[in-house]
Amino acid sequence: MSTVDCCLDCGQRFDKHHDVDAETLRERSTPDVDFPDLPSPGDKLSWLPGRFVPDSERGRQIAASILVVLVLTSGLVGAVTVTPYLQPEEFDGDSRQNADVDRTWNEYETVVMFRNDDIQPWYEKESLRKVDQVFIEEDVPVTHGVIPAVSNEADITEDQELCGYLTDLTNEHPELFEMALHGYTHEQQTDFLGASEFGDVPIETQRDWLERGERIHESCVGTAPETFVPPLNTYDSNTVAALDERGYTTVSGARWATNEQYNESAVAFEEGGLTHVSMFEDASMVRWDTDDHDDHEYYDLEELEAEFDRAYENNVPYVHMLHYFTFTEEEHYDLLREFIQYMKSKDDVAFMTVGEFGSGLENGEIEATDDGWRVLEPEDGQGETGRSSDSDSTGPFSEIFGRILS
Repeated sequence: MSTVDCCLDCGQRFDKHHDVDAETLRERSTPDVDFPDLPSPGDKLSWLPGRFVPDSERGRQIAASILVVLVLTSGLVGAVTVTPYLQPEEFDGDSRQNADVDRTWNEYETVVMFRNDDIQPWYEKESLRKVDQVFIEEDVPVTHGVIPAVSNEADITEDQELCGYLTDLTNEHPELFEMALHGYTHEQQTDFLGASEFGDVPIETQRDWLERGERIHESCVGTAPETFVPPLNTYDSNTVAALDERGYTTVSGARWATNEQYNESAVAFEEGGLTHVSMFEDASMVRWDTDDHDDHEYYDLEELEAEFDRAYENNVPYVHMLHYFTFTEEEHYDLLREFIQYMKSKDDVAFMTVGEFGSGLENGEIEATDDGWRVLEPEDGQGETGRSSDSDSTGPFSEIFGRILS
């Protein structure tokens, strides 16, 4: 697999430490399923029109019993309807091959993943909504990096409006939005690889931070994270070991960091039981190499297109980082939309979340080829969705990879 050079990138940092006691963490709330009240056989059925009420007591009892059965049946149907949201079907290994859906290998030049970092409470919510709307309208998936506890402020669960919004996103657009864990407090704790929250921290502490962060994350968005996005894009072998112990499948940092830590220049590789999917060079909407990061100087469209073209021509997976709070003008949202549309105009480009790509590699349903990538997908018109850039047809969506566009 061809690769290109990479350079240092940075993320948002915070100044103060926030220590969250385990006792204060909120337990995950389970959605309630409300069944309708059942009528008793002895009631007078006064709510029915008179012409439908039998004259005899025995007749009324039989009618009431029939209604009980009907209401119970209705309740069970309602339970079945919500079950996929409460207990999503689990797959592992070859069991992902649904016997009801024929699948076929499709070839792609490259795979595109967007990573929207630093989702945090009480901060630029309108910008977050407008960025998300671009992805919804363009039908392109994105991985949100959610910070569970920000500095000395509070857990993200204190911002119920934000948590409700994130939960709605995953319920209404499960194929488009992945909620990843973005560290614990997103603070620099060590100088590992220049700056890190987790790197060079004892593994016991890393385990504790992960557990606390996961509990807050679940309480907020209702799902357990399977992808870890380390703050400052750096992590060490202890991070990987702790993530593997806790059942994560994917970690996504920066390629310059994995190159230095693992002597690995590939965008995606497997190490320590996890799939490492790294951010691609300068793949960001704004320049982070300026003296004043608050300026948020944006790349122009031609520069963004040139960066993507390098990945496309070399068949390298393209992970693009953005920070929603840097979008301050309408032209910024337009730039993101135009950039996405440019990528969609290319032949054979697959879009997916970071976690879907990592899981696909792990399960053997995404494979590198000599001239691109092959993805195991449902055949057209069967059970899940595929969409082509030269077609307006749609179908049900793939539970494995999310939206695949070409």
